[in-house]
Amino acid sequence: MGELAQFFDLAYANRDPASFVLAFTPLALASSLEGGTIKMLLRLGLNYHQQRELPDTSDLDWREAIIRCLESLRPRVGALPTAMMVPSSPPEFPLVPSSPPEFPLVPSSPPEFPLVPSSPAPPVRL
Repeated sequence: MGELAQFFDLAYANRDPASFVLAFTPLALASSLEGGTIKMLLRLGLNYHQQRELPDTSDLDWREAIIRCLESLRPRVGALPTAMMVPSSPPEFPLVPSSPPEFPLVPSSPPEFPLVPSSPAPPVRL
């Protein structure tokens, strides 16, 4: 199998960008391909299953390009995932109740069941 085919098989087999790069790096290190070709294969592999916005790496060698691309794919600190985005309109129900609850928080009378058993427990034999 040719070198290019190995890179394409790698992209096909790895959906996750981190696992793709983890497998891509040793293959690129052992490759006889030029740096520009390796960077092109990196971009193709990262975009194979899902289109991603990758930074410009034209002024970098392929090793630095891997690092820059991985840094661009990791979530930013404080950024919320799409599913957790805050809605643009406020909720329709009040978050704080306007009046206290209608049930008593402390019982007004003691419980009606006995706390001590009315008959002694049977003896335990050892």
